[in-house]
Amino acid sequence: MQAFTDAAGGSLTGGGRGTGGVCGKWWFFVPWSRRINCGAKADDGKKLARKLSALELVGPLVVVAAGYLWCRGKDLKLWVDNAGSVLIWQKGYSTRCDLCTTLVKAIGTVAAALDCRVDIVKITRCSNSGARMADCLSKADFAGFRSEAATAGWELDLEPAWIPASILAWIARPVADDLLGEKVLAELTARTPLLTSRCWLAAGTT
Repeated sequence: MQAFTDAAGGSLTGGGRGTGGVCGKWWFFVPWSRRINCGAKADDGKKLARKLSALELVGPLVVVAAGYLWCRGKDLKLWVDNAGSVLIWQKGYSTRCDLCTTLVKAIGTVAAALDCRVDIVKITRCSNSGARMADCLSKADFAGFRSEAATAGWELDLEPAWIPASILAWIARPVADDLLGEKVLAELTARTPLLTSRCWLAAGTT
């Protein structure tokens, strides 16, 4: 399976910016929080709006978490246009950004529980229909998103995907959190019997 995600930098003047992605008929959009858009700083003193590698990793986490029913047991290739995000995923951590480490750990935790084998791969910006659709979503350009889908022959769900509340809470206040993945799994387990105790053990939890 292949999914395309993208993220725009936070901005008070570029209304509707956030992260979005598409995989077959399934798609999502999440706007950035006021803290991200208004220039609030992370614990390292850098503005959240400019932490592009971290913002880019939110999309892959949404895909494996919100798309838990169809991700389960699959090989999933996630295309992003930020080389830094790809390298951080490959290493499994960042020495410069605790938020990036939080996100890649959460992606790995959720993917392991779902037996989903994730590969995050670099793609040139807007180089194909999936990348262009994700770019439109990241800017809340839904007309452009639908137009590109129609031109390229994509059939889409009418409504965007459900987003776990734990991810929305993290976007509202992005902080280093080693337990973000476990918080997401607790929500998913409450929604479906498909996540068993064996899956939790695979994710390193008890």
